Amino acid sequence: AEALEGGQLVALMPQGTIPRGEAFFEPVLKGKWGAARLAAMTRAPVIPIGLWGTEKVWPRRSRVPNVTNVLRAPEIRVRVGEPVALDYTDPQADTDRIMTAIMDLLPPESRERHEPTAEELARTKPPS
Repeated sequence: AEALEGGQLVALMPQGTIPRGEAFFEPVLKGKWGAARLAAMTRAPVIPIGLWGTEKVWPRRSRVPNVTNVLRAPEIRVRVGEPVALDYTDPQADTDRIMTAIMDLLPPESRERHEPTAEELARTKPPS
């Protein structure tokens, strides 16, 4: 809150983590209240950013990013939206607005329900 009140930018990932298992394939993103609560405390704008394809750079099962693919760099999509209109009274409602704004920035295939294979599920979990 101090950084925001001081005019600094703060980046948050409102999911808190990359989902594991079947939750990784859910088309509806579930967020935590942190971004909404900070916005309510400081009245700082919340600017949604949609990231797509980052798992190609840092696979879920890896402890470090894949830096060997520089010659055939994967496509990563980044879209920045307009500030999200919040009412600052209900953190869950504001979180839902934030997550909807992020989902709106993702490609259409992100909203399709996908039944993962056992191999795809295994790739969502960290190495043992």
